[in-house]
Amino acid sequence: GGGGGAAQEGDAARTSKRARSGGAACQLSSGLTYSDGAGQRLVSVQKPLGLVLEPVGEEGARDQGVCVAEVGEGSNAERAGVRPGDVLLAVNNVDLASASLERVLGAISAVPGRAVNLRFQTTPRES
Repeated sequence: GGGGGAAQEGDAARTSKRARSGGAACQLSSGLTYSDGAGQRLVSVQKPLGLVLEPVGEEGARDQGVCVAEVGEGSNAERAGVRPGDVLLAVNNVDLASASLERVLGAISAVPGRAVNLRFQTTPRES
């Protein structure tokens, strides 16, 4: 057993840092997915994304970026291939690899229109 890096339900400090960036699933196409073969994936996802994001690293650490905590079942993000553990590198080609959660959410909210281009450092699939 032992603790991992995931937020525990009783851990109010970490849980409060998590943020939802989407609501109900939408029937629109999720757009394109492109993998460069070097562990990065570029996806174009329709809003609402259906993601729960959380800061990377330990509580209280300096900004180390944002990763995907949860992907809503049937959401646009799931259809685009986004998986829990993926680390967000950029939003619409703006480098956010070491940005705070608040800055990332602001960048996603500021994207005009419905489609958001997200670049992730992907996690290896477990077999």
